[in-house]
Amino acid sequence: MNRNLLYLAILISLIVISCKMYKTDNLPETQLRFGSGGGFTGMITEYTLLKNGQLFVRTGRAGSGDWEEYGNVKKADAKALFEYWEEHQALRDEVKQPGNMYRFLTMQTDSTEYRQSWGAGGYTPSEPMTTLYERAMALVKQVETNHNEKQ
Repeated sequence: MNRNLLYLAILISLIVISCKMYKTDNLPETQLRFGSGGGFTGMITEYTLLKNGQLFVRTGRAGSGDWEEYGNVKKADAKALFEYWEEHQALRDEVKQPGNMYRFLTMQTDSTEYRQSWGAGGYTPSEPMTTLYERAMALVKQVETNHNEKQ
């Protein structure tokens, strides 16, 4: 009987460790940030996706505003985005082509940040940039849809 309780305790501990949830004041170093902004107001909407599927959002002027928990996506979907980034070397190239309205991707890994921003007239972003951005925004739409269905 005691042996079964020990196994159960170990199993529960492993599940808790593997499903670690983060708070806005303690995010891991590896994260994918993406969003859009600009225009007359200069406001942006920025999302942060973690490998565990947690999604955070903040709205404000660039770099301002408080992060809020936005929802969760399937861990496999989040992992697929991080793997896509790993597979495409072009996503490590710095791109600074913002226009009045712009989109951006930032991969934060440990102490290194890879940032691409685009929207300037005449500039065409690479296929990996647009694909990663569109896939990330599709996950945001899933969270929004799930949130609206619960209300």
